Amino acid sequence: MSNKENEKIIVEYFIGERVISDDGSVGTIRYEGKVDGFEGNWYGIEWDDPKRGKHQGTVKGKQYFKCINNGSGSFMKFEKLIKGETFMKLISDKFHQKIGNYDDLYVNSTKEDVKIQIQMIGMDQTRENQKNFIAQTLLSGSHLPISEIDKYPLIYDNFKNLIELNLSNCLLNNWNQIAKLLKQLPNLHRLHLCNNRLSFNMEEFKKEISSINEYGNNIQDNNNVKELILVNSNLSNWSIISSLCKYLFKNVESICLSSNSIENTNLFIENHNNNNEDEKQQLYSFPNLKTLDLANNNIKSFNDIISSLGNLPQLTELNLNNNQITDIEFNDYNGHGKTNQFKNLKRIYLSNNKINHWKYIEKLDELQSLDELSIRNNPIIDSLLGSNINTNINNNNNNTQNENENDVELEFNKNKQDNNKNKTIYLNRLNIIPRISNLKKLNLSYISLIERKDAELYFLYENYNPIDKSKNNKKLNHLVSIHGEPVYTKISLQLEKELKENEENKNNK
Repeated sequence: MSNKENEKIIVEYFIGERVISDDGSVGTIRYEGKVDGFEGNWYGIEWDDPKRGKHQGTVKGKQYFKCINNGSGSFMKFEKLIKGETFMKLISDKFHQKIGNYDDLYVNSTKEDVKIQIQMIGMDQTRENQKNFIAQTLLSGSHLPISEIDKYPLIYDNFKNLIELNLSNCLLNNWNQIAKLLKQLPNLHRLHLCNNRLSFNMEEFKKEISSINEYGNNIQDNNNVKELILVNSNLSNWSIISSLCKYLFKNVESICLSSNSIENTNLFIENHNNNNEDEKQQLYSFPNLKTLDLANNNIKSFNDIISSLGNLPQLTELNLNNNQITDIEFNDYNGHGKTNQFKNLKRIYLSNNKINHWKYIEKLDELQSLDELSIRNNPIIDSLLGSNINTNINNNNNNTQNENENDVELEFNKNKQDNNKNKTIYLNRLNIIPRISNLKKLNLSYISLIERKDAELYFLYENYNPIDKSKNNKKLNHLVSIHGEPVYTKISLQLEKELKENEENKNNK
């Protein structure tokens, strides 16, 4: 509004409301009232961006509110805040705004000081088509200050044919609003809610999803969402995620929960009094889930993943990149050297974790259906060329200190680094492929039959013991059954060398 005085009278804010500041920062109101030592009324804001705030809700030793993220709070005056609006109001404004001309759009040409005008062919017709909401199947309301969902059937009458909706970076503040929205979108299959801060109250949430409007519709009858994208949505509590899927997203097949500070995936609510394990499992299962993305979180225990997700019947893809996992173990077998957990898991991504022993890589061979693995940048992988890499780093330090080093030497050193990197990638594949028998794809690159054979022969050369065969494990014996016993191995050559040296020493005496 242009009239600030009228705006002050009409607009009111509430605790928990999502707002935008006059500099474009987004946050949640955590406090409203007086602040000692400062005149007037103030709003305590917890900012989504921790770098935006000045404190944690405490001023001069007195705490007025708490922040989830350290250092993400500050106080703002009323006139510095911008309130959100309804879904239909902002979507209508977006697609019905006046279409300007495009005469000022140019690209540079190859000739100096010459620009070529861009012709926006069909843009006017596209904009006119977008005004026809009922025909829309894809809609983006990303970065719109949507804070309220319109009552049924306003959204339904305009967008009942929507298949995909993006409401990332909006001002919605609780999951009840999402339930209200989904009641009006019966054909929605894909929902984006990234970078939102939605609060969750189980009692209020269950009341909302069980309610039936005057048209006889409830969320349980209408919700067909198959794909849910929730990147950086402050969902660190797995019990909330489980409850959302149990009550609101029963048919979900794919969930992206990247960057949510998740530390564990315990499926059961704390202090749950039900001792029936089958009922607990059923309570928070994901029966249709096929793809789960948990990348960029703080998960440390693979056992925790197994206990909570290992029995999901449909899960085929699991992304655990950029976590803190150190080991991999399975606690059951089907009698054929395979685990019954993650029965249908075909793809698992474990890059940028802390796996530090080859035995944990070998454990992945116990998965019945695994055919694709990504496992870059783990300690066990980085150690393949450890000594060479360290030497190279030392050389770099010496070169840096020597101010007279010429460009030829620098180029040589760079080439040496590149060679070491390529060699590490090569050794990575040679050491992983033989350990997982059915692997078809490693680090996004397909494994040919020739590459597998070469890797398995290399593995036999490096590890097979022809002297004491009792020390050979099942994997080595299996490879011998395929390729035959190797003529030369590292152990046999080493023994041959030692015998030769002993013979020479005897002759010298």
